[in-house]
Amino acid sequence: MVPWRDEKTCRFECTGGSQYFPCGPKGGVQTCTDAAAPEQGDEKCEEDCYCPPNTFYFNGKCYLKKKCPCFFGGKTYQPGDTIQQKCHPCVCTDGKFVCRTHPPCKVVASATGDPHFTTWDGKRFDFMGKCSYYLVKGNDFSIEADHYVWEGGKFVKNYDSKAPSWIRRLVMRTEGEVIEFKPDLVVNVNNVSVTRFPHRIGNTIITKPSSRHVLAELPNAVEVQWDGYSTATVRLPVELEGQVMGLLGTYTEDQSDDFMTPFGEIANDPVTFGNSWKTEFSCQDESPAEMKHPCDVNPGARPAAEKICGAIKGDLFKQCEIDDKDTLYDNCVYDTCLCKEDPDKCSCDQIAMAADMCGKKKIV
Repeated sequence: MVPWRDEKTCRFECTGGSQYFPCGPKGGVQTCTDAAAPEQGDEKCEEDCYCPPNTFYFNGKCYLKKKCPCFFGGKTYQPGDTIQQKCHPCVCTDGKFVCRTHPPCKVVASATGDPHFTTWDGKRFDFMGKCSYYLVKGNDFSIEADHYVWEGGKFVKNYDSKAPSWIRRLVMRTEGEVIEFKPDLVVNVNNVSVTRFPHRIGNTIITKPSSRHVLAELPNAVEVQWDGYSTATVRLPVELEGQVMGLLGTYTEDQSDDFMTPFGEIANDPVTFGNSWKTEFSCQDESPAEMKHPCDVNPGARPAAEKICGAIKGDLFKQCEIDDKDTLYDNCVYDTCLCKEDPDKCSCDQIAMAADMCGKKKIV
C-alpha cells in the first residue's frame, strides 16, 4: 500500500504508544502474551495503529519486552514478580517466567517409628507389618525396609509376635549392587562392611553427612537417608514422576492412587496395601484387624507421652516452620505410649525428625 496518510492528510489517531502504519507487522500484532515467541507468518497489509517494532501490545498500550507482564494460572504478574514451581523460584522476565534449574527438584517421602509413612504426594498412614517390604520400586532400582519387633527390651525377628514393629534395616538394589543400611549406622555393600566415607560403588555414592545419618545417592539421583535407628527419608527427583511404586506411593501428584498394589489395583486400607508390597510372599500377612491406639490400651502412659512429645509444638521449635507439626506430635505420642520399657528412646525419632527439618531451614 502506498503510504499516503500523514499528519495533515486524513490523520490516524493512535493511542497507548501505538503508531500509524500502512501495513501490519510481520506475523500479526505481537502481544505481551507471546513476547517470548518468535515472529511467524506473513505481513498483513492493512493500515491501522500498531505498536512500533520491538514493542508488544497489552491492555490498550505498547510495552517494551522488559516491561511486559507475565501470565500464569489465570493471574497477571508484573516484571520482577516471583512464583514457585516445584522447588524453584521463577521470576517474571521479558514477558515470561524464567525458573532456576539447580539444584534439581526433589520430592520427599519418609517412614519412621513403628512405622508411620508419608508418601511423595503427602498421604500419611500407619502399617505395622513384620516382614520386609518395598518402600520404592522403580524401573532400575528398589529400596526395601526390613521390619523387626520390639520384644523383651530388644529388636528381634518374630513373625508371630503381637508386639509393635519398627524399620531396622534398609536394602537398596541398583546396577547389580546391594547396599544395606543397618542399626547404628552400619553400612554393608555386597556383604562387605564400609567404614570410610565417602564410598563409591559403581555410580552410587555413600556418605556420612553427620554423626546421626548415612546417605546414599543412587545413579538416578534418588537420595536415601537413614538415621541408624528406625527412620528412612527418600528424596526423589521430579523427573521420576509416575515411575515409582511401593509403600511410599506413586508420585503422580494425586493421593488417590498412592495405595496402588504391584498388581495395579488400588487397596482400600493400609494393611491390604502394606501386605501387597512384601518382598517375600512366604512371610505371613499382617492381620487386617484394626489396632487400637496404644494410649487407649495403656491410658496411664498418655500424660508422660504428651509431656515428652510436647517439645515438638513447644518453644524449642517455635521459630521453625515445620510442615505439619501436629502429625509429628501425634506420631510421637503414639510411639511413646507403645514403648513401655523405654518411652524416652521411642519418642526421639519424631523429635529428631523435627530437629532435622529445622536444621535444613538453618533455624536449629
